[in-house]
Amino acid sequence: MIKYEIIINPKLLKQLEKNIWNEDHVPALLKTGENRINIDLSYRGNVLRKKQKKSYHIIFKKPFLFKGAHEIHLNAEYEDISLSRNKLSLDFFDQIGVTAPHSQHVLLYINGSCKGIYLELESFDQYLLQKRNLPLGPIIYATNYFANFSLLSPEKKLKTDLLDGYTIKYGSKRDLEKLEEFIIMINSLNNEEFEKSIVQFLTLMDLSITTHFT
Repeated sequence: MIKYEIIINPKLLKQLEKNIWNEDHVPALLKTGENRINIDLSYRGNVLRKKQKKSYHIIFKKPFLFKGAHEIHLNAEYEDISLSRNKLSLDFFDQIGVTAPHSQHVLLYINGSCKGIYLELESFDQYLLQKRNLPLGPIIYATNYFANFSLLSPEKKLKTDLLDGYTIKYGSKRDLEKLEEFIIMINSLNNEEFEKSIVQFLTLMDLSITTHFT
C-alpha cells in the first residue's frame, strides 16, 4: 500500500482543528516515495467533519501537477467499516464505461502520527477530462443535500434558490443558469413534454459547451 506522509507546522494544524468548517487551505509538505510536493491542505466534506477521522482536500502547488492531477481528495470512509464500498462502486462504473474518478487506498501519516487507511480520489475537474482525452465542459459539484434536482429542500420546504447545494468547479455563471433551467424543466413538464424537450435541451447544451470551451 502506498504511504502518504504530510508534514505541517503544528500551529497550522491547530488552526485547522480549531475551526473544522473553515474552507481556507494551509501550506504543508507531502512525502510519497521519492517525491516531495508542496501542497495546500484543508478538511473536506460535510457531516463527516465532525467525526474523529476527517477527510482532506489536497492542492498540489509545486509541482503544479502530480501524475496529471492538480487536486486530490483523501476520503476517511468513516461510515464504511470495510473501507471498500466507494472504491468498488467507482471501479464498477469505470469498467462499464462511465467516466468516474480513479481511486486507490493509501496509508496516511501526519507529522509522524498514523491516521489510518484513506481512499485517494481523483478530483473531478478539467485535468481529469484532459487525462481521459475528453472535451472540456462545465463541471458542477453537488456539495450538500440541497443538490437534489428538486424544487423542495431535504426538509420538504420550497427552495428559495434552486442552485443551493451546487458549486461550479469548472465553467461559468451561464452554466449554472443552464442547470437552473434543467431543474425547472424536470419538475414542471409531464412525461410526454419532457420526452420532446430533453433531447433538444441537451443538444443545445452540448453545442454551447463546445463553443464556449474551444
